Amino acid sequence: MYIFGTVISFMNIAIWGSIAVHFITCEFDGLGCFGSWVGALFMPIIALGMMVFPTFGGLIVLSPVQNNAWHHRCDPFKVQVILDGRSYKDPRYTPDVARFYVGNGAAPLFTYDLDQTNSDAWTFHFRTFDAPEDSLPPAFVPVLRAVTYNFVDNTLNGTCTVSGGNDTLCMTGTFNPGNFLSFDLNYNITGTPVHAPSRAFDKQWAFSDDAPSLILRSVEADNSLGDVILRTAVTKRSDCTQLKVCVDGLSGQGDAAAVGPEVMAPLGLMLARQGDYGIQCTTPSD
Repeated sequence: MYIFGTVISFMNIAIWGSIAVHFITCEFDGLGCFGSWVGALFMPIIALGMMVFPTFGGLIVLSPVQNNAWHHRCDPFKVQVILDGRSYKDPRYTPDVARFYVGNGAAPLFTYDLDQTNSDAWTFHFRTFDAPEDSLPPAFVPVLRAVTYNFVDNTLNGTCTVSGGNDTLCMTGTFNPGNFLSFDLNYNITGTPVHAPSRAFDKQWAFSDDAPSLILRSVEADNSLGDVILRTAVTKRSDCTQLKVCVDGLSGQGDAAAVGPEVMAPLGLMLARQGDYGIQCTTPSD
């Protein structure tokens, strides 16, 4: 885009240069030349725009649009999650983390991270409360504390923390991390068994040179797509290692759905991809 824009800019420089010569060398011959001189007053502004915009227009327009999307695209959603991957300069032990916010809150409620030490089995698990647990809205206190992905057979399981601080297996399922990212989950958190299939709206969701991008929706009984469970927004304008995700969970299940299994299961895989992109986008070009 920038190479093509630069070529157009140089063409505009040549064209406007010839027009400028005509205006400047115009001899006074009445209204015709007067019109030329009036035009010459506005010519520098027009010329500057036509010479600069083809090359840098994308940056000029993209920056405020990206900034606005970062701050407001998730406004209609219950929860916002920032997936924060480590950068090229961060130590290898720096974890990729997911920070959870209610609405457009300034401070996170809690944080999860991703353990990838075992290449065959990753675990996306609770890391810490960023605010006192008793100050959090009860519905937004996560019960599912860990999701383990087995890449040998594409199965997963989840562990819940129940009353008394005991951990128990509460979720099982399968996932497809390839095209049309999908999950088929079975869980029991409230005493009622739930079957929750979901699938990405678009075929490709992970990219070698960009942040992950997807809209994950529930799958209805007739295999059609239903509610939007979550969707990616944009990376932060000043920090490509951070990607914002807008989260609602399943409709009809209250606020707790925004931190439920349908949300936690995909976030771990998305965080892994954002971690890869965070390193790629901050690696020096030389």
